[in-house]
Amino acid sequence: MTVRYFAVVVGSGFSGSLIAWILQRQGKDVLLIDRQSHPRFAIGESSTPTADFLLAYLADRWNLPSLGPLASWGSWQATYPHLGCGKKRGFSYFGHRRNETFEDDLQHRRSLLVAASDEEYTSDTHWLRSDVDAFLCEQAKNQGVLYHDHCEVIDAHRDQATKLWRVQCQSKRVGPIQVESSWLIDATGNGTALAAWTDSYDDSQWMRTHTGSLFAHFRGVGAFGNGSANPSQDFNQPEPFHGDDAAQHHVIENGWFWMLRFSQGVTSVGVVKPTEDWRKELGVDSGSPGNRRAVWERIISDYPSVQALLKDACIDETGGPLRFAERLSRCQSKAAGRGWLSLPTTYGFVDPLHSTGIAHALSGVSRVAEMLLGGDVSDELLRQYDSDLRCEVDWLDTLVSGSYQMLPSFEGFISYAAFYFISAIEFEKDLMVDPSSWPKGFLHCRNQSLRGVAQSHWNRGDREFSECDVELWVHRLRHSIVPWNRVGLLDPANKNRIPHTVPRRLPGNFARR
Repeated sequence: MTVRYFAVVVGSGFSGSLIAWILQRQGKDVLLIDRQSHPRFAIGESSTPTADFLLAYLADRWNLPSLGPLASWGSWQATYPHLGCGKKRGFSYFGHRRNETFEDDLQHRRSLLVAASDEEYTSDTHWLRSDVDAFLCEQAKNQGVLYHDHCEVIDAHRDQATKLWRVQCQSKRVGPIQVESSWLIDATGNGTALAAWTDSYDDSQWMRTHTGSLFAHFRGVGAFGNGSANPSQDFNQPEPFHGDDAAQHHVIENGWFWMLRFSQGVTSVGVVKPTEDWRKELGVDSGSPGNRRAVWERIISDYPSVQALLKDACIDETGGPLRFAERLSRCQSKAAGRGWLSLPTTYGFVDPLHSTGIAHALSGVSRVAEMLLGGDVSDELLRQYDSDLRCEVDWLDTLVSGSYQMLPSFEGFISYAAFYFISAIEFEKDLMVDPSSWPKGFLHCRNQSLRGVAQSHWNRGDREFSECDVELWVHRLRHSIVPWNRVGLLDPANKNRIPHTVPRRLPGNFARR
């Protein structure tokens, strides 16, 4: 017998489980399937104020009280201390030079700290995805969502007369499954699960970010703080937060290391470099664990302060071995069509540099829920969603690639990053006014004035950076962002220390006001 569902959601990561949970909560029967099972390792672990706000809003909007506490460090710890979580007060950046111990100066020209909260309770978080994804999947199941793990779609086609999908799945546990559904939602995170039946194909060639990563979870990673072991540290200037309580960026000449610390003693560590560099370093043997480890050791040995942090570290066995992605950036040709939708990070992804993945995914959950629960979904709504996601991925690609092209200059790298912080702050202001209306798009991707300035400096960096003085380039950038720069980014008087970037006012009661 063929069972009918409102939606089949493919992929039970946090966004797939969350959209399934919301739809089921509103009385829509949902089938959630996944080719793997929980708990499992997943990357994309760093939240932001944007993500926190969207998560708290979803909890309020769709009456999901057990979701809301995940919106801030304090409420998370008070409610779910067993779920893996790290404290994130903001973003920290440290500029390293090959074969030199990290050293800052009194102006903090080799570091940048940008705070996102003014106290620990309202801090952002790092998500131990194996815990969080499993938790949200369980919430969906408890709501009544039917869940099959170790299950894949093997065929799907839409009947134009009935407007229903006929979907055939294969489960390792129960065998063949055949269902009908009004909607297919791709939440797999790679864009390929439904591509054969939705006329969507890889369309990544236009993207300007070409980076890959070698990464794993480690135990025993040392503390770095704010590099205060350096005698030139300015002790007269209070630091906005401890540099380890952050999305920590150790910037090198052609990339950066991330370090995200969880309270359970696990640290997510990865190194991001251009794809072409990885091809030279790993060659055709990128799948060999021994080769990956050798390349990893060789890279960290070039940076003494990074090597010191990892000298006693070992890979956490529950997270698995070193993993490698030769190219992170990707984009599909379509995000939606009649009877189907992809969530944002399934449709496209750029790079982990600005920690935008969780927020972007949650923004898609919010929009898809409103569309599917708002009545008939017109072709125009689907076209707009598709257009919006392309605009957003293009904007994220600009923000990320603009910083990378300034390397090896640390000052240039963090200066272009100001465009991300401005975009996030402006978008968060919009969310506080009306979280259901984004007149200038996600992260202000449709703010043509801001985009024009960012693109102009991208072009200058591409054409002129090798010919002009870094200080002059930064000076121009600083003056061009004055209309949006409300927190003193790039102001020499702040010495690369930004104490607080956005007022904290989450929906509901999930963070102290």
